[in-house]
Amino acid sequence: DSGETWSSLGSVSSTLEVPASNGTTYRIRVRAVNADGEGEWALSNGTATPRNLAEKPENVAGSIGDKSVSIWWSLPSDTYGGTISDYVVTQTEPGVAPVDVPWDSSAVPTEQSPLVITNLDNGTTYSFEIRAVTEVGAGQPNEPLLTLTPAVLPGVPQNLDVGVSDESLNVTW
Repeated sequence: DSGETWSSLGSVSSTLEVPASNGTTYRIRVRAVNADGEGEWALSNGTATPRNLAEKPENVAGSIGDKSVSIWWSLPSDTYGGTISDYVVTQTEPGVAPVDVPWDSSAVPTEQSPLVITNLDNGTTYSFEIRAVTEVGAGQPNEPLLTLTPAVLPGVPQNLDVGVSDESLNVTW
């Protein structure tokens, strides 16, 4: 023993999930025991330090379009040392099982270059959950969920004209 503290986890088979505290470094040792006695210790190759999942993405926002929505967000406040490899975007609507939106990128969409989700039903409210994925797994979801209802937006008024008269403006389109 080199001054390390060891804890017994009892009798188990060949696989064990060990409760651990994030940020604490662990070294594992295992030995076999049978009716004839105890075998030699096997020591893990190196140490392991569990980490927290990434925090929720920040500033989640979106806009609506005809049978579509555009969404964007900014990086989580903390990934606890993990590298974002992807984002999981989950879409839900009333009475339908949640589905993951195809999105294979670690790039963060912006308002100028959003993630556009199409083939939606106008008038139906959709909720979107976004999680950053690191080597530890999918992180915390945005809260509150982003809720958008696609709709046909009115077009831009055409032939806008403003005329002036005494104490008034005459606006036509």
